[in-house]
Amino acid sequence: MIKRNKKKTVWIIGSICFFTVALVMTVILISGGKDTENSETKVYCDIKTSKFLDFSTTDVITNSVNGYEIYQDESSIEELSEISESENHTVDEYNYQSVRVLNDEGYEELEKFIFYKKNEGERAWTVDIYNIIISDYEINDDMIIIYGCEDHSSESEFYGGRIIMVNINGEVLWDNTVHNGYEKNEDIKKILFDDDNIMVFSIGDDTELCISRYDKNGELLDIKKHEIGDYGICNAIKLGEGYLLHLVGFSDTEEMLVKINSDGTLAEGFTYESADVDYYINEIIEFNGNIVVSANAVISDSLAVDKIDFDLSDEECTRLVRDNYSALLLICNSQTGEPKEFYRVKGSQGADLSVEDGKLIWNVENIDYAYFLPHISSFTIREESWMYKYTFDESIKLENQEKIEKVLSCIH
Repeated sequence: MIKRNKKKTVWIIGSICFFTVALVMTVILISGGKDTENSETKVYCDIKTSKFLDFSTTDVITNSVNGYEIYQDESSIEELSEISESENHTVDEYNYQSVRVLNDEGYEELEKFIFYKKNEGERAWTVDIYNIIISDYEINDDMIIIYGCEDHSSESEFYGGRIIMVNINGEVLWDNTVHNGYEKNEDIKKILFDDDNIMVFSIGDDTELCISRYDKNGELLDIKKHEIGDYGICNAIKLGEGYLLHLVGFSDTEEMLVKINSDGTLAEGFTYESADVDYYINEIIEFNGNIVVSANAVISDSLAVDKIDFDLSDEECTRLVRDNYSALLLICNSQTGEPKEFYRVKGSQGADLSVEDGKLIWNVENIDYAYFLPHISSFTIREESWMYKYTFDESIKLENQEKIEKVLSCIH
């Protein structure tokens, strides 16, 4: 899911250095031709790094960072037809679904969630979970943690966080509802397994970041709370001895990456911005001592509703989207968050990141076809795309690219 990132001032965490990285995406070619093996061209962009201590600027440095433009062949008519006529049948081994029933007044209401495991396309087992709205689940060896919050579909402000531990045979080992002292609500947004501990990242009373540590029996070991204001948790990853959180503002969709020490205290944070580009952070990962960010770079206001002709043809719409969207892979210093190198694919969206056999995998959605659905969310560009898989070696140098599957998604 894409999150919009507007221009913003620096938000300082605690009383230590905070870094704002402003990416000026005026990219200048410094190499004459394409790399014939990987279809890439060397480029660079100016990066302005502002350092802050106790809300006072201590230093401002502007550097040029090397990067690579990766080129993709545009799909043929036959391939585009194949996208439209095909479906993606990939199904996770584990998944969940909600069950709704009619109440006495004739309205639908949530009854339960069913979490299940599939084996060769058939359900091997199911678990019925009541009074929960599932955020996600996490798998570690022979254990599965399902998490979220209590059902508040009746719009009640009072609800707690929910954590359920299930083994690989579908047996519920324990089931916790947690409030951690909050007066109104707590919503668990991300859980990480960390050795013998379970790290829980939640939002309490809508404005506090709550970091709690449990053992594998569900017993609370430690808790830290931090006032962060109007922000939600998109993702959390292990980073060295600590953690890295991706936070997004609810009101103005600001984004930031926040480092957390191993004891749950806040370390430092950083954001990415520029004068003419909006950023969409899709996923973060730690790889060989680097922070790697899969993101999108979109020319500011290029797809603003008030600037769009709703009579655009599909061909014109596709060109408009491709001209203004770029998938971006940022390789950043794990201590400062400053980008050291980047890869960019024009006319695409950055998707998920993973590690396979010690190599970094970056999936990118190539925007092949787009059209308007103005009656949905006032303005939506719907796209049908080929997914490209980029493989990088241990030093994050591009080794291989391949077209792997067709996807259907929406750009708002």
